[in-house]
Amino acid sequence: MKSIKTMNMSKTFWLAALAFAVTVTTAFAQVPGIIQYQGRVTSNGTNFTGTGQFKFAIIEPVATGDSLWSNDGTSVHGSEPTKFTPVAVQDGLFIVGLGDISLGNMLTIPASIFSYENLQLRIWFSDGVGAFAALSPDQKITSVGFAMKAAIAATVSDGAITSDKIADGAVLGPKIGANAITSVEIADTLTLQRLDLGGPLWNGTLNLWAVGANESRGLLTGDGSGSELQLRFADSSTGAVLSAKSTGLLSLRNSVGIEGLNLKSSVNGGDLTLRNGAGNLSLLLTGDFNDAGRIQARKPDGVVTAEILGAATASTGGRMTLRRAEGHASVIVDAENGASGGARVALTTGGGITTAELLAAEIAGSGAELRLGRANGTTTVVVDAENDAQGGPRLELFTGGGASTMVLLPGGGDASLGGGGLIRLGEFDSTNLGIDDNEIMARKNGVSSPLFLNYGYTGVVHTTRMAINTATPAAGYALSVNGKVICEELVVQDSANWPDYVFADDYDLMPLEEVEASIQKHKHLPGIASAKKIGEEGIPLGQIQKQMMEKIEELTLHLIQQNKRLQAQEAELGQLRSRLDVVK
Repeated sequence: MKSIKTMNMSKTFWLAALAFAVTVTTAFAQVPGIIQYQGRVTSNGTNFTGTGQFKFAIIEPVATGDSLWSNDGTSVHGSEPTKFTPVAVQDGLFIVGLGDISLGNMLTIPASIFSYENLQLRIWFSDGVGAFAALSPDQKITSVGFAMKAAIAATVSDGAITSDKIADGAVLGPKIGANAITSVEIADTLTLQRLDLGGPLWNGTLNLWAVGANESRGLLTGDGSGSELQLRFADSSTGAVLSAKSTGLLSLRNSVGIEGLNLKSSVNGGDLTLRNGAGNLSLLLTGDFNDAGRIQARKPDGVVTAEILGAATASTGGRMTLRRAEGHASVIVDAENGASGGARVALTTGGGITTAELLAAEIAGSGAELRLGRANGTTTVVVDAENDAQGGPRLELFTGGGASTMVLLPGGGDASLGGGGLIRLGEFDSTNLGIDDNEIMARKNGVSSPLFLNYGYTGVVHTTRMAINTATPAAGYALSVNGKVICEELVVQDSANWPDYVFADDYDLMPLEEVEASIQKHKHLPGIASAKKIGEEGIPLGQIQKQMMEKIEELTLHLIQQNKRLQAQEAELGQLRSRLDVVK
């Protein structure tokens, strides 16, 4: 026997011969994928007894350098498997069936790995206390293991016989007559490495027949014009056609023979056609429509309701059109409307008149525009993102007849009699109003005009001073109101009986209990008008200010009283704490 020492653990591993505990009892017996393996293992110089933890891998070190099998299937390129298999060890001796799936974490060994000539067994061991250690060197699997490969000859599995395993001339025509090979001689699952239908002197044909019906369910043919595959329903009507003859063609049909899908490819481009249940065209996708792709969607009666066109030339863009039921265009999206490449979105009436239009900037010196119009096509609203050379935008409104009556020009400059301004109200060749960032100018045909803010036709507006309800404003004031308001700042001149009387020694301060009772009964403070009365008569500012100050002063007195009570209570608590400390 050969002694092998591990690198990481003080263990000795004794190997016995590898052997198969497998025999082929019949010509077609299934060979178990198990290698019977026995050996001896010691731990720290003593024969180990107990349940050892083993990991196994079969390595092919020459051709692939990979792990062809491991006990749990996780070993890659000879690496240690993840899971271990428990194996009973008595006085250092153990026997294990490699590939025995009845053991924990053990996979069967596929016979196909024995097609390699150089196989080695790699083992990792742990006594359950120390770490796993790889036992070295790896053990070469001798010819006994290849009995599994030899056993394959007892049966022919799917795909086992390929063209490279049959020598030229090994099978002669006279040996195989008509109908000599039937489904009885061919397995239910058959893998063909090569299948030729036809030859240089005749066309190929593959016909699939239904059991007992004597009807073809599928046909694959090839001739001088190309090849074609037909799939048929139970009544032999064609359900699908795949053709590579004059053009590439895929056709799908329903059970009554109506084509639902047609995919065709030719030298001019590809076409995809979808039809409804009645056979009418409902969707068309073509790859070459005057050198541009096209998508069409149609109603059941065939009227086109949606269409997308690709760019036919370098100077045009793609276009999408949505149409009404009768076919009139209602929405148009053009990716390149003008010669400079600006895009366009247009909405139309039922008669095809454009009533809304969004135009992208054509050139660097122009801006995008939004135009809205009446049903007759007259423009009523224009929004221009770049109206002038400085990049200022424009918002312009028109009358129903097309006359401009309002313009917003953020870059319009100062208002003057000749024009300008940030806002213009009214037609410019008539009476209008120009507004810039610091003035308002009334104009009439280029001449200054009075500016009035009229109420009952008696109002007067001045630029240096403003008067309300009077033609003679008070001197020295910017704003004069004929009434009780006069302002450089707001002054309430009624200060009689200011409520300092609250702080008099003889003032009868209402106790908080009475205040609470009054609030609960009347839902407002004592002495203050109710919400209903305020709503009916308004708020006299002088009077309400005095009442508010009276309540503020009363509230202040209540707070002072409460503060005194709190101070007295804190003093009393301090005395009580002192007494408690003495008692302790």
